[in-house]
Amino acid sequence: MPGTDGGGIQCTTGPVYVVEIHAVSNNSSDNAGVVIGSASTEICSTNATKFSDIVMAGTIADNTGPVAASMKTGVEGAVQIHGRTVDMNANIYAPPSDADAMQCAQQDNGSACKPHPFAVNFVRTWVFTPGKWMNFRAGTDASGNSVSLLVRLSDSL
Repeated sequence: MPGTDGGGIQCTTGPVYVVEIHAVSNNSSDNAGVVIGSASTEICSTNATKFSDIVMAGTIADNTGPVAASMKTGVEGAVQIHGRTVDMNANIYAPPSDADAMQCAQQDNGSACKPHPFAVNFVRTWVFTPGKWMNFRAGTDASGNSVSLLVRLSDSL
């Protein structure tokens, strides 16, 4: 396991990399997109490390138990480096579409409306080049927008 000090992770063997992940929703090919969630961390090339950046809908105090996928937006998961190969397992949570939200707001019969958020588990292995962004298409969200993961591993120094 890596040790830590005030400066960050100290790997017992192998280099330290910085991994950056951005989940992005694009409604057209000429649009820069909307960031659903971002995560970054330092990882050792020989040890698995989790990255996490989840934004909850509502306040933490309002959520006394586990948070349903329909209430999450963001990205979370794990990355492991083996030499030049990266294994990534990410969960992406996009907010429900505006149409779902409007439909739930119009229901007044007391039933619990369940919007249809985009939630997907995305697993990928690839050979990385330090500093190069990789773009992985993960699917289409409830609004019909393309959802992608942008991933970059960089040297820590």
